[in-house]
Amino acid sequence: MSDDHLARPPVRAATQAGGAASDGPGGLIVYWRPGCPYCSGLRRRLSRSEVPAEWRNIWDDPAAAAFVRSVAGGNETVPTVIVAGDPYVNPSWRQLQSLLIAGGYPLPAPGRWQERFRRHLTGAVKGS
Repeated sequence: MSDDHLARPPVRAATQAGGAASDGPGGLIVYWRPGCPYCSGLRRRLSRSEVPAEWRNIWDDPAAAAFVRSVAGGNETVPTVIVAGDPYVNPSWRQLQSLLIAGGYPLPAPGRWQERFRRHLTGAVKGS
């Protein structure tokens, strides 16, 4: 075994010890549990955005549950997402989109209705 793992930040080493996928596109890991509405919403959004992710059920995988507790202050807070080796506990969709774009994940452009809705929410569209 090489010593190259010693140069990595502790979070990345802990992630890899838990069997994490590689960094960058294709390396997104989502820790989840059944019945979590936030996890379901994230799964739908990632699916619609065609972002590949590895899903780890913390109720079926004791190592996954232990990892989540290690980054969430002892709690099993899900979804916990690993992007480019860094953990994010229950990130907002907007935060996750920014991280994915910065990490080189190709997200589709928003559809026409999504853009109109965004403009409506920001007050940019009046009566159109």
